[in-house]
Amino acid sequence: MTFDREGLAQYLTDATSVLLLAPADSDPDDEACIDLLTATPPAETNVLSVTTEATPEERLSVWHQHADEGDPKRATIVDARPGVSTVPQSSSVASTSTVDVEMLAAEADILDVGLTIARYLGAWEQTDQPTQVCVHSVTALLEQFDTHDVVTLVTGLNELAADLDAGIHYHLDTATCDEATLTTLRPLVDAVVEYDGEGWIVADGTDADERPTFRQTPTPPAERTGVAADQSDAVSLRYSFDTVLALLSAPVRRTVLYHLKDREAGTIPLDTLVDEVHRRATAVPGRDVPPRDQLRKTLVHNHLPRLSDAGVVEFDRTDQNVYYEPNPALVTCLDYFETLELG
Repeated sequence: MTFDREGLAQYLTDATSVLLLAPADSDPDDEACIDLLTATPPAETNVLSVTTEATPEERLSVWHQHADEGDPKRATIVDARPGVSTVPQSSSVASTSTVDVEMLAAEADILDVGLTIARYLGAWEQTDQPTQVCVHSVTALLEQFDTHDVVTLVTGLNELAADLDAGIHYHLDTATCDEATLTTLRPLVDAVVEYDGEGWIVADGTDADERPTFRQTPTPPAERTGVAADQSDAVSLRYSFDTVLALLSAPVRRTVLYHLKDREAGTIPLDTLVDEVHRRATAVPGRDVPPRDQLRKTLVHNHLPRLSDAGVVEFDRTDQNVYYEPNPALVTCLDYFETLELG
């Protein structure tokens, strides 16, 4: 069944993740994008726009041309174009008071893109407004990265969006996408929306039947510029992106972080933490885990001081206690990374 733009949104109310199939940068593609981003009134919505090929100015222009109800409550454009300098440049986007621009490093990889999106989803979960995410585009991601890595990114983000009650849609250029790629991507999302030249055909991820139906997404096997509308609501991650990646680089430290993220704020006796980390690490197939006493030494002399320096924990060597206060944005990043690593 084919629908015009005005009839599109009502058939997607049960879909958290959407694959948008249309000629790149066409009016139908742009209009449908704004339709999905404004499923709730903009003034009551957080909007995250991730661009991997267009400039931030071009993506903001799409909003201004097709959104009729003003600016979102919170709006950030993540510039993830490959090879783009992270040195702040003059920008019509940066000069606005309602839109932030975050530029990823020129050498950013697909994990950087995923963690950045996860960071915003985690930070904005604490607000009273729903969040909508646009990824423009999967076409560019497939040109830059291995298909398997793109599939892993999409499935991980879909799970996060569903868990955090956010919406996310992905643009795919039908003029350059082959059938094999479509076959790979369709099952990953709740709904597939395709422009046929006259209107929109809506189907779920596995069934191209004309009647729109939806299913759950399957479980998968930096520098900042601009001025936020409300800085206190922007992104509450207290750590630089490089710091997060450095903290995640060591398997033992990752295990500590995975354990901490599942806890509430409070004090943890050192020996209790050692026991829990040792138990958790030994449960991971194929991982070399040092004996408990050796693990304790590495935690005391290496990993806990690193986490303390980063502000993730406070470690008191005198009373042998670890003090932990969760950070929602970091917790979301860790959830995403744990899914990628352990499934």
